Amino acid sequence: MALIDSILVDASPVSKNDLRQYLAAQEFAAVKGPAFGAVGNGSAIDTQAFQDAFDSGKPLLVADGHYMVDDEILVGNHAYLVAQSMHGVIIEGTHSGAIFRLNGGAYDPIFSDFSMAGAGCTGFAVGAGGGSVETYLLRPRLSRISFHDEMTYAIDAPIIYGVLDTLDLGYEYTGSRTGGARIRSHHSVGSNYTNMTRLLNSRVFSGTATEAAIDIDGGQGIEILGTGFEQGGKALRINNVNGFKLGGGSWLEHMAVGTSAGDAIIEVGETIIAPEIAGVTASNNKGHALIRYAGWHPGQTTPTDPGATFGLDIHHNVFALGWDHGGGDTGDILPIYNTEGVSALLPADGSVSWYKNTVTGGPAGNKLVTKTDFRGGPHSPRLIAKVNTAGAGTLIYCSDPAGTLSYNGTGDVSITNLSHPLGRDTDHIFPQVHNGGGTECRALFSNTQSVRLQSFDSAGAAIDGELTVVIYGS
Repeated sequence: MALIDSILVDASPVSKNDLRQYLAAQEFAAVKGPAFGAVGNGSAIDTQAFQDAFDSGKPLLVADGHYMVDDEILVGNHAYLVAQSMHGVIIEGTHSGAIFRLNGGAYDPIFSDFSMAGAGCTGFAVGAGGGSVETYLLRPRLSRISFHDEMTYAIDAPIIYGVLDTLDLGYEYTGSRTGGARIRSHHSVGSNYTNMTRLLNSRVFSGTATEAAIDIDGGQGIEILGTGFEQGGKALRINNVNGFKLGGGSWLEHMAVGTSAGDAIIEVGETIIAPEIAGVTASNNKGHALIRYAGWHPGQTTPTDPGATFGLDIHHNVFALGWDHGGGDTGDILPIYNTEGVSALLPADGSVSWYKNTVTGGPAGNKLVTKTDFRGGPHSPRLIAKVNTAGAGTLIYCSDPAGTLSYNGTGDVSITNLSHPLGRDTDHIFPQVHNGGGTECRALFSNTQSVRLQSFDSAGAAIDGELTVVIYGS
């Protein structure tokens, strides 16, 4: 006979479902109910119930309800909390500080399927608490969690080998958005860096004009993929990071910062090595620039010198550069901006590459870059020229400093003094038309140093108009 507490299994009629529920109750700590006493009615304080459940050492099960907590809940190694549903379970703090303070190791926490709220609260933090104190989150798995807008931070801790999947940052709000529920992962919190962490398939509605929704300072191997940034402020600030990628179908829409020089939606800060922005769509974003990167300072000789971005790779994106935020609040945003004002200090050795991006709208003459002598990498434009087919031409940028442009007034643009000639099979022309809708531009090589430009209306008739021609190297 097998005796499980007071149930005699082979002598009493016990259904498989009853047995399954009984065994689950022994393996998991059900926070709500008689075992730990959580009420979850939106008014009773359930702090102690959560603390006792974590202290039991068992994984936590949280049934639907609105749970109020008035102090930090201290969490140790291998914490596991799974709730019934992402929006059916709300854990709300009435205090300042963290709701979950991971201490005494903070290794391998797994939390999923609930919402967090509380004005001025932080969802997850590390640091002070009983026992030994660790200053980072190691291998966290946080998934399907919604952080309400009134929270200051969703996460405030360096993260190592973390996976953050299907998070909502600031989606739920009352009144108007405040830009809260941000993620801050600074190595200054402790001695460890943010390493090998991925944010996936999430929605970000946070960030203010000066504080980024995702703010990472220190680390390596950071990826943000399949994530949308909407209706917030500054989206990203990345600083002191070796290896960063934003892409995988991510998008930025209706984000807004100031319009003074240097105000940008994405800020690629100092001492950044090999950041990549690829497969991103951006539209209706307000600011001075979509992407700001740190140029080299006087006296710098190597990519590791403080204060520089090295290896910035921007490719295969779609950027719409005009904004209309209603009430006459309209304008254009630059696609990229360099914080250094002296063009001679921009690296000419491939440290910044811009290629195969589709750009529409934006300030005249600044479709791709803010400076006429922007120097790109091997896959960046070899040539950017503005040409009016009625008889004028302006060379905006040429990868060869001695390159010159001449125009014969009938549609031929001649580019001379190139270090190597243009080639039909090795160079690619991307013309854009600025003379109204329904038009088409065709650009053909006349020879290795000339391009024939023609513009046609929707009926196929040749017309004159200003064209921006971009020639990319292979």
